Amino acid sequence: MSFLFATALLLSAVATTPCSVIEYPGIELTYLPEYITPLIEGVVTEESGVLAGQPNEYGVSFSCHYWLSEAPVSDKNLWVMEKLSSVISPDLMESIHTSSPTWSEGSLLAEVDSRRSLGLMSHISFTFSPPDGSLGRGRAYGIFRNGYSVLLLMYGPSNMNLQNEIERVVGLAVLTAD
Repeated sequence: MSFLFATALLLSAVATTPCSVIEYPGIELTYLPEYITPLIEGVVTEESGVLAGQPNEYGVSFSCHYWLSEAPVSDKNLWVMEKLSSVISPDLMESIHTSSPTWSEGSLLAEVDSRRSLGLMSHISFTFSPPDGSLGRGRAYGIFRNGYSVLLLMYGPSNMNLQNEIERVVGLAVLTAD
């Protein structure tokens, strides 16, 4: 009996250890698929930054972009689309077909106090079919907390279930503890 209790404690401790902490917007990613870890830091400052997933054999792209906002974003749905088009290559953007923006609650799988929740997030799902490539799909989330606007993005081949993967990433992501 005590062995089962100790195993349960160990598993719960592992599940809450962040895979990556995005310092300036104050977000802990407690789940990331193995094939994109560890994240690669681009230029990371208090004002803006980018982190990307590892190149991998599956052709999956993951990135996190953040910007310090002087004023609140007025149209968060439009913001996600504008930022998506600014971070994806123009060739790929030409073949993207997006869904209408949807709102969802972040951190629902994390079982944390509501003060650590990512809160309401805008997201769009998309498909793409570049002329020289295969069909793909992905999802982009806009997170607006602590004075930052954050774009989380994951896309790749259609045979991967990436929309569910990134949903799990944001479902387990939380704001850093004070």
